[in-house]
Order: sequence, then structure tokens, then C-alpha cells
Amino acid sequence: MGKNIFDIAREYEDILSIIEDNEGEITPEITEKLSINESELEDKLRNYKHIIDRYKYEKEYVKDEQERLRNKIASRENTIRFLKNNIVETLKIYGIKSNTNYKLKYPDFTVYTKDSKSIDYDDNKLEFVIDKLENEDYSYNQTDIINNLINVEFTVKVPIVDYKYFINKCNDNKYEVKDIKRSLNKTYAKELIKSREECEDIIINKREEDDVEAVYENLSEYEEVIADLNITENTSTTAIFK
Repeated sequence: MGKNIFDIAREYEDILSIIEDNEGEITPEITEKLSINESELEDKLRNYKHIIDRYKYEKEYVKDEQERLRNKIASRENTIRFLKNNIVETLKIYGIKSNTNYKLKYPDFTVYTKDSKSIDYDDNKLEFVIDKLENEDYSYNQTDIINNLINVEFTVKVPIVDYKYFINKCNDNKYEVKDIKRSLNKTYAKELIKSREECEDIIINKREEDDVEAVYENLSEYEEVIADLNITENTSTTAIFK
């Protein structure tokens, strides 16, 4: 005799409860509950259908909720950025200046400006620089700089029989290379800009012990790489509460 509708509903809710309590992990207890035998075939399949339908609906709901929350986060970030920009402009007018920053202090909090630097570059120039490198148009020193400056990542599809060989020696054109990603090492780019500034400082403040000719050569090489990638260092100011 088949189960009545109340038994089916109760078992359905029981299975859902166990699955949710275990955060989706299928335990032996759940496996036993979900096992299907001939006598319960129709009832079990009906329960399976209900569970699948419900979870498909919940999955879509969660996806929509994720999108809503992403949009909410973006909106909050924009508001925070707008308010902080207003505070920065206010501190420049009413704040007490210390070096390049401004501060206002109150009994229960302090607010001040803080500068941060970021690197920008022309992504379209990466391939141009790589081509120049392959054509040996750079000096030995510039080649070393670019090796540290540009990161390249890719995936390669290889037959399993060639796996070990490929790990040890990746140099065969028969492999299918995909998803090549080129990017700038921004930390190293900051160091490069700093090296250029140090060269400029040496040239401006010439000392007897400085090899100015070598410094000029280094500066020229740094400036060529920086210009080829259109690397710039930008300063942005934000407001900090403490």
C-alpha cells in the first residue's frame, strides 16, 4: 500500500531538513533516506522531483539576491567615495596642514587626509614591448627590467603522456596554448619609477663620487621602458577617521 499524502509531505520535509542541517553534505543517513526501492519508487521519485524543483527555484533566487547585493555594495562604495572626497576638500580648507596632509582633531575622533600612489599603464603597449624584446631592441639591463616588469600567464593543453616532459621542458609548438594573460608587475613598476627619480636626483645634485655618465645611461634606459608602456604614477587622497 502506498503512502498517503501526509506521509509523503512529512518525509519530503524530513529529507530537506537533514540536507540543510548538513549544509548539503550527503551523509550515510541521507543516503539511506534517499535510497529507492521498488515498493517506494513512485513516492521517492515524487519527493526527488519536489526537492529538485525547490532547489532550482532557490538557486535562481540566490543568484538574483547575489546580483542585488553586488549592486548594493557598489552603490555603498560610490557613496563612501563621494563623502570621503567631500571630506578631503573640506580638510584642505579648514584642516591643520602637516607635510602634505591635513588633520582635524575632536574629543571623540580624528580625521585626516592620506595620500596613496597607484600605477597606470597602457595595456595595448604590452605586446609592442614584448615584440621589441624578442627582436633584441633593448639593452641587457632593459631586458632584465622587462623580465621583472611584465607577467605572462597561460594555460596549455597537453596529452597525459607528455605531462611530465612538459613540466620539465615547455618548448614544443605542438602544445595548444590558451588564455594568454599579460599584465604589469605594478610593485616593480613603482621601483622602476623610484630608480628613475634617484637618477634624476643624482644628476641635479652632482657629487664628485657619482658616475654621472653611467647615471645618464641608466636614466635613458629607464625612461625608454617607462615611455614604451606609458607607465604613470598617480597620487590619490582619501580621508581617514581614527
